[in-house]
Amino acid sequence: MNDAGNEAYITKTITAPEVLNIDIEIDGSFDDWADLDYLYEEPTGISMQKIKMWGGGDNINIYIEGTTTMQMELIDMYINSDGDSSTGLLSWQWPEGSGADYLFEGPALTGSWGAFYEHADPNGGWAWNWLAGSGANFIASGIVSIDAETNAIEISIPKTQFGSLGSTISLAITELTIGWAGVASFPEVTGTSSFVTYELPVESSGFCE
Repeated sequence: MNDAGNEAYITKTITAPEVLNIDIEIDGSFDDWADLDYLYEEPTGISMQKIKMWGGGDNINIYIEGTTTMQMELIDMYINSDGDSSTGLLSWQWPEGSGADYLFEGPALTGSWGAFYEHADPNGGWAWNWLAGSGANFIASGIVSIDAETNAIEISIPKTQFGSLGSTISLAITELTIGWAGVASFPEVTGTSSFVTYELPVESSGFCE
């Protein structure tokens, strides 16, 4: 109301952010992933086909769903932790965006001989430094059969494994047999493939999506 007694008003509709109450436990039961959407899907993949990620709290949690071909006997998991696709390993397999700062290599099992490696070539080539004792930071459920056509696995890695994280984390995976024969890559290797990128939730906003 102004000095002349005239009144006016304005209304505005606001939409509150969805608050996600997510508490992931690596136990082979996937109900705690139900409120999260798939981050990326490769529906025609012969092995790995879908992925979800959750980075609220102290860990990076990963859920991967695929066909019964997906056994994860051995994996190479490439991780871009600083959000810069021009640093780290510049992979020909994912030419539109890679930059892996870390590599996990080994069986997708808790307590296996697998380990993390930190990238060590400033020119983007294949050079890694083994991080002693780091395999203990890879926690996984092992492969779980969901139905006659679908396998799934959940993985947790502490954020401290990656030093100083940026606002995003990106990854890609190559699956191999126990005899080191290639099974599949996720995302699939094409001329336009890139790592799957996940934006970390803003902790101070109560894990709002």
